[in-house]
Amino acid sequence: MNPRFPPEIFDLFIGALAADHQNPTRIASLKSCSLVSKSFSYSARIHIFSTIVYRGFTLDRVIVPMKMNVLDALRMAIERDSHLAANVRRFEIHLRHKFERDSGETIEGIRAARTCLTRITRALVRAAKQHPSGSKLDTMQLEASGQHAPVPDFSQFWRALGRSYTITTLNLRCIPSFPIHFFIRALPCLQKLEIWRCDLIWSPELPSLLNSNEQELACPLELYVDISMALFYQKPEYGIVDNLRRLLSKLETLQFRSQRSHSMVHANIIKLCKSSLRALTLTADVNFLENLPVSQLLPTLNLGTLSDLQSLSFEIHRCILHCRSWVKVISELLIRASTTQIKAISIHIFPVAASKSYASEITPREYQEDDEAWQMLDAALVRPEFSALRTVDVRFFWPWLENEVPPDAFLPWTSFRPTLPLLYATLSESLRIKHCHKSG
Repeated sequence: MNPRFPPEIFDLFIGALAADHQNPTRIASLKSCSLVSKSFSYSARIHIFSTIVYRGFTLDRVIVPMKMNVLDALRMAIERDSHLAANVRRFEIHLRHKFERDSGETIEGIRAARTCLTRITRALVRAAKQHPSGSKLDTMQLEASGQHAPVPDFSQFWRALGRSYTITTLNLRCIPSFPIHFFIRALPCLQKLEIWRCDLIWSPELPSLLNSNEQELACPLELYVDISMALFYQKPEYGIVDNLRRLLSKLETLQFRSQRSHSMVHANIIKLCKSSLRALTLTADVNFLENLPVSQLLPTLNLGTLSDLQSLSFEIHRCILHCRSWVKVISELLIRASTTQIKAISIHIFPVAASKSYASEITPREYQEDDEAWQMLDAALVRPEFSALRTVDVRFFWPWLENEVPPDAFLPWTSFRPTLPLLYATLSESLRIKHCHKSG
């Protein structure tokens, strides 16, 4: 290879390859590049080590030693080369351990893995001190099996990570007894927080956040959460609401993904950040209650009280036969609103198939009710209270390719296209109604 070939060209080539996160062979390709030459090797290794992902052991006695060897090799590489450690951008720990039967050898392996992960964390902290201007870690993800929380094992070193790096994104999944107050204090630069299926706790003996220095506490700008936050809000510990208000004081983007009816609590949580909230997304999952009464969608919330709200979105993952009910629910929420500053509203429907026998019993009245639901929405959106509205986006995301024949359970609805004539007269081309299909 020409020794005068600019090394920057190598970096551009490797960087383009590493940036293609949708490519399933991305890591394998980077490993191959690392074997081409010394120039390729170091650049490729930097990208290979940019993400550290540990996935918990199974009870398989053969797989455990193999995983432990890989983890130990990773630890040694990180400890030997502080430049590699300083270039780590994402650190994920998935502790999916299940002790369903006596497996002493496996338990010992898990303990060894946690020790190894602790040493990796120490190496990351040391690297940040050695290369303060080149430290890149900004994303962490913690996931447990619902049986064992990783936080007690690593809390000391994660606090050190929070002091050493600008960690802006935290994703928490399936963690029991998670001390949310710990991360509020440990990661003061946090901007994006995702919480799914966690049991959040607050220790009442801890000092209130209200008495803390603002620079020492996390105030995320984005929050994506399921019922975990609603369950936490309802706990009896003193001061939870006040401390939540402090945590959400700068929140601009909020998404609630509901799996059962906690609309009243969600409405109360939204009120805690009403002075800063700019984008709100409400998602109805397939597990949400089928027969949810119209009045139960944020029943105590007036959208007009969210003075800075500019974007309102709905994602409906429901049986196709119940989508009309959700259109009515959305309409009722909009009708209750006083004057708003909302500029964009989107309603994205991801239909779930009904059974074939159920679909075959559809009557003309079903289609009439569909039309009535959309007429109700049309009337709600042209009220003077929504005079700031500039765009409305309605989309149906069908789970088949565009050139495929739809399943029988969907056939009656594939040609349905709401017209919203009143809204069209107001917005014209800014009203988008589309049928979308999955890509090949």
